[in-house]
Amino acid sequence: EKEGCNDCLAKMRFSGSKGICDGIEDCPNGEDETVELCGCPTDHFHCSDLSNQANDTNICQPMERLCDGRKHCQSGADEDFKYCISLGSKTDMMENTGLEPAGNNFGIMKVRFKGVWYQYCMTGWKEYMGVAVCSVLGFNSLSVAIPQSPNGEVTDIGYLATGIKSPPCSTIYLVCQD
Repeated sequence: EKEGCNDCLAKMRFSGSKGICDGIEDCPNGEDETVELCGCPTDHFHCSDLSNQANDTNICQPMERLCDGRKHCQSGADEDFKYCISLGSKTDMMENTGLEPAGNNFGIMKVRFKGVWYQYCMTGWKEYMGVAVCSVLGFNSLSVAIPQSPNGEVTDIGYLATGIKSPPCSTIYLVCQD
């Protein structure tokens, strides 16, 4: 036999097998399902995709680990503000394939917690808070901050993990300027 014919992955490729990257390890060492070959499943992310550092943590991370308050990536990219705070519409959040939200300079303040986007809701909003949010989003200043009564049910982010119903709170509409 030619060199490489005993290699499981080579045999699968030669035979046109549909078993490569199907989520089932057909080769004894799992080489037909590696991250390098197949990428991460849709409900996972790869740290190097967030950090643009090839040597970052080299495993697929479940989406629940994105913006959960713990650094799972060596670079810490999974807790970077640019992936965890954004401005967007009430209903959805636009983001690129690298999980980075669209860089809107206006909209309802949103916070990602454990991979899921939520409308930020709180009581006692102060203008200096909006200035800080605009700054971490890369804008120079705050133009407008308007607390609003939410349409439908929202939860104060501080209550999400507790199981306790949050008191009434306001969503925050911000307009930031370059």
